[in-house]
Amino acid sequence: MSRLARNIAYNFAGQGLVALLGVIAVKFVFGSLGGDAVGLIYFTLSLNVVLCSVLDLGISATILREVSLHAAKDPPYILNLVRTASSIYWGGYLVLALSAAALAPLLIPNWIHLTTLNADEAVEALRWMGVAVVTALPRALYIAIIRGLERMEVNNTLDVLASVLLQGGLIWIVRRGGHLPQVAVWFLICLGLWTASYALACARLLSWRAIVPGVSEAVVRRNAHFAGGMLSITILGMVHNQADKLLVSKLLPIGVFGVYGFAAASIARVTALTSAIVQAAFPSLASGFEEGSRQGMEAQFGKLQDFVCIVIAPILAGIFFAVRPVVLYAFDAPAARLILAPAGFLCLGYYVNAAWNIPYVVAVAKGLPGIASRAYALALVVVLPATFWLVKRFGPAGAGFSWILYNLFACAYIVPRVTAACFGTTSGRWFRQVGRFVVLSCGVYLPAWLLADRIGASSIPALALAYAAATVVFLCFAGWMSGPELRAVAARGLRRSLPGLWAAIRAS
Repeated sequence: MSRLARNIAYNFAGQGLVALLGVIAVKFVFGSLGGDAVGLIYFTLSLNVVLCSVLDLGISATILREVSLHAAKDPPYILNLVRTASSIYWGGYLVLALSAAALAPLLIPNWIHLTTLNADEAVEALRWMGVAVVTALPRALYIAIIRGLERMEVNNTLDVLASVLLQGGLIWIVRRGGHLPQVAVWFLICLGLWTASYALACARLLSWRAIVPGVSEAVVRRNAHFAGGMLSITILGMVHNQADKLLVSKLLPIGVFGVYGFAAASIARVTALTSAIVQAAFPSLASGFEEGSRQGMEAQFGKLQDFVCIVIAPILAGIFFAVRPVVLYAFDAPAARLILAPAGFLCLGYYVNAAWNIPYVVAVAKGLPGIASRAYALALVVVLPATFWLVKRFGPAGAGFSWILYNLFACAYIVPRVTAACFGTTSGRWFRQVGRFVVLSCGVYLPAWLLADRIGASSIPALALAYAAATVVFLCFAGWMSGPELRAVAARGLRRSLPGLWAAIRAS
């Protein structure tokens, strides 16, 4: 199995297990502590993403790029790079942790609409959880290092183990009658151990000196330009990724936000698979552009684009088919009815997001992050006001639809500029190809879901059968629609695997 295939498999299995454990834990927290507690947890997680992105300074993307290109060729440089980044990230953590503890009393009465939870209890829990979740900032550094080394089995193993510990502890606490502050303290313990395990893993993969903060002026000068370009992408991208959730938390009751936040976080896990694909391909893309192989890069771009469109569609469709029974299990019937339309919009938006992420990564590999940063800045003027109106007018459904609107805008701006700058071609072929996959996905999976809903009253066997049948149809048509480059790769893979499969059948 190739490294790309292994990384995809590790991400798929790891993130799938984490999502499953999260569903079980949410069921117990919702049943014992109520919707306000779930909403407060997801609000803290969303706010953490915002704050960490602000202090990330584009460094994690720079670390990923530099480690993937230079880890084998220049280990001393990578060591100094990681030590310098460690100083920035751990300093940022201290700033965020102190800010989270100080701001909790202001956020509860001025932003969050509590319905059942006591305000003093909410403030105490928000303080503990705020200090806990901002450990994601230094953890992002270690994740970037591991991904740059293409050792995704490490980070997925650590993610699953940490999730088992966290979710298992949550269930034990609430079943013994614990309250939200005890849950928040457990968050701090588990997330602290999670970050420490990442630091130890990086020390093992690089050097023990790598986890000791330090400063190298040469490293700062060498990466300042690229990191500066990635800084605006990181911050503005965070604004658009979290705008729907933060607006829902402000304009709607925190219990409603809990349901929406749970669904949005679950669907967003598909980005881990997209990241596995593009990050595994990133080193070859970057080196290919350095060598000036435009024709080879264009062929690889086409293969990656078709592969992502084919792989992501069944996963997102499976999430949509499962969303109502899962939310019904974790929450209740009103929540399951509330989240269906938003989940459908989010799934479609994430499909478009996965599609334009390939041109985006190609631009970054060529050293052109400014294309995306300009798109994000313009979207603040065009998309963000529309997001506010949609959430205020239509609630969670409007929030989900705003994600489609944002990704369509990003496509319209980024793709033509990337194809022109990187390959000297127009974007018509890209839009036609991706458009065909979008139409195929909706045309196959939506009727299958409607039929299962009508005939089987959305029972799990009916949904599973409809999904399986639709996936077979989708894969058949998608294989026929894919470009010649990807079909040639698939044909070679089949020629290698079928003899072994036939021999195994005969032996059995």
